[in-house]
Amino acid sequence: MSTFTPQDRDHDRSRDPSPFHAPIPLRPETLRSRIRSADANSAEFLDIAAIDPGLALARSIVDFDLNYDNVLIASRYWNESTGAIERLWRHGVAASLAATAIARIENRPDSEDLAKFALVHQLGYWLIAADDPILLEKLLAERDPARRRRLERDRLGADAANFAGDWAERSRIDPRLADASRLHAKPLSCWEDAAADPRSLAILQKAFRIAERTPWALFAQPTETSDDPRFRNLVAKVNRLCRDRFVADPVSTAELNLFREVRTLKLENTKISQENDILKKRLIASEREIDRIERRSSREIERKKLAALAEFAAGLGHELNNPLAVILGRAQLLKSPARKLDADAIKSVQAIIDQAIRGSRMIKDLMGVAGGFAIRIRDCRPNAILRTVVADLQTELKAKNIALELDLDPKFDRGAIASDPDALAHLAETFLRNAIEATETERRVKIRSTFKHNRMIWSFWNERPPLASDVIERLFDPFFCGREAGRGLGLGLPRAARIVRDLGGSIRFRSPSNEGVLFVVVLPIKKTANEFSGDRPRKNANERSLKHETDRKSK
Repeated sequence: MSTFTPQDRDHDRSRDPSPFHAPIPLRPETLRSRIRSADANSAEFLDIAAIDPGLALARSIVDFDLNYDNVLIASRYWNESTGAIERLWRHGVAASLAATAIARIENRPDSEDLAKFALVHQLGYWLIAADDPILLEKLLAERDPARRRRLERDRLGADAANFAGDWAERSRIDPRLADASRLHAKPLSCWEDAAADPRSLAILQKAFRIAERTPWALFAQPTETSDDPRFRNLVAKVNRLCRDRFVADPVSTAELNLFREVRTLKLENTKISQENDILKKRLIASEREIDRIERRSSREIERKKLAALAEFAAGLGHELNNPLAVILGRAQLLKSPARKLDADAIKSVQAIIDQAIRGSRMIKDLMGVAGGFAIRIRDCRPNAILRTVVADLQTELKAKNIALELDLDPKFDRGAIASDPDALAHLAETFLRNAIEATETERRVKIRSTFKHNRMIWSFWNERPPLASDVIERLFDPFFCGREAGRGLGLGLPRAARIVRDLGGSIRFRSPSNEGVLFVVVLPIKKTANEFSGDRPRKNANERSLKHETDRKSK
């Protein structure tokens, strides 16, 4: 009998991913089950691979990084089987199942290794089957052990067990399998004493004796029937696993070439996928770098815009503040009682004064947006600032009949904090005025102040429909005004944002549907001598003396 060798049939081995091939041929069904499976880890393929002696022997090579597909591509395949090969195969499967069961009972972690060793422990006979199947038929047909051993020596130069053991040692097969292949050598005692793993060898001996009781016994008289349910289960499982012949149909050249081409394409696809992953990582890195450059460019453009705006505002302020001051001064002179103007004239003069003040405030806001706010930290009382701003804007609140709700943290009434009172007043006026102007008549506005984690939090909420997304995006842009033309210059919120930034704080904005519009200003603060705990510190002697002197002079 000859075995099918793909490299002997115009096979270009330079295209193989690995030059390795199994020491003995593989079953054609192993290749076909791999073709039917999505990958080498599928249950169908692993079940078939577990009972292939050629694959078990390949997996027993020391230090070999096994790749099933590489072995399937490069190995030989049986092209037919005989009764002796079928018997040898089923005997090995029975021994493999028995070794697995014994190893699990003994809690051995290497049960998978023992299973493959048991499958091919008759290594000498498998090597004979691959080279001379007629000799295997004669050996298994011979019932006399002595005559069978003489026949082995005449053809091999040694009995099959020692021949296989020597071959295994030369071929870098796992020492445990090399020892198992000598189980039937004569004398055996010396090999048992020198075994690499005596416990594993003992398990394989037990598994062999169990397999010898099955209908596929090699040397003993097989047991046709048994009352042991475990034995009957073993025989049934072997019949189920080996329901197909060892070689049902040989592997054709076209079939193997097709698998080889598919494998090559899979390898190329894997390589392309890996290259794509690398390119994706590079693309992500490039996008991040582009974003970083854009952010840096945006900051630089913004800086230049603000610098140009500051220069423009300085020139504009110089050119317009003087005439506005003259206009304001003359209008105030006209409004003096000595002029004795009628009501309409006084109203007109007051309009001139209001618009001059408005123009001056716009210039001040423009210069604040461009050049920042001159921060001067000193003691102040935030609640008092809020109340003052509310009092100043009472006229606007009453004109639109807006209900104002104040919720001020009493901690800010017990002592001063370190901040800029002018900056806080400007922030309060900006956000409250913005809320009043954006709120329809007979609606609500809420102001709340709280203290949390050394942060002062001001909340300004007004009842109104939610803002459009395009308005939200440009809310803090200079010269953008969400109201109709002529109602504002669009500098209040940008200047407020600049002040908050200069104070080291932040602004949060929220415009949920049907819940109004909310601005939250968060500012870091430092407590002064009067802590927020409410306990007044004791005055020292100098302070008491100074107070006594002041009281004495006042009397």
